[in-house]
Amino acid sequence: GVPAGIAVSGDGRSLYVAEVWGQRVIKLGAADAKAEWTRTFAPPQGARQMSHDENRTASDASTSAPFPYACVVDEKRGRVYVSCWAHAAVLVLDARTGADIARWPVGPHPNEMLLAPDGRLFVAEANHNTVSIIDTVTGRLTERLTASLFPASPPGSMPNSLSLSPDGELLFVANATNNNVAV
Repeated sequence: GVPAGIAVSGDGRSLYVAEVWGQRVIKLGAADAKAEWTRTFAPPQGARQMSHDENRTASDASTSAPFPYACVVDEKRGRVYVSCWAHAAVLVLDARTGADIARWPVGPHPNEMLLAPDGRLFVAEANHNTVSIIDTVTGRLTERLTASLFPASPPGSMPNSLSLSPDGELLFVANATNNNVAV
């Protein structure tokens, strides 16, 4: 399934794993690795065999496949947020059951996410130079930050990792293509 994102519950008893190519999110017991629930969104992707001379630009990926990339646990609200790389959305799941709660639109190719202590959800968007900030109470986009080198830079910085200063005042954004950190 190629685990791309993992999150641990506050009590350390559960793991949430986003399997980007397996098209699923699994909640596992940390002590015994038994599945507590599994959410499968589409058939696993990327298993097709290719011949040496085959056109490698053709994709067999299903248009329904969301490619779940990262997951973040929101203990206060009993939720798990999952970035859906191919759907430009954050899926909100019930942490206890795995049931859908909501789907929040964000920019293209959301990957890494960060939940601030004040409830803001930061979502890095690799296909743009942006980070979306979502109010987790309302599910609404409150702000979109740019992480590019210059204000009018074309897409391509590829924000792919986030960190917040302990006081919550500074956001650090790793830009994969630029090989820098925006602050």
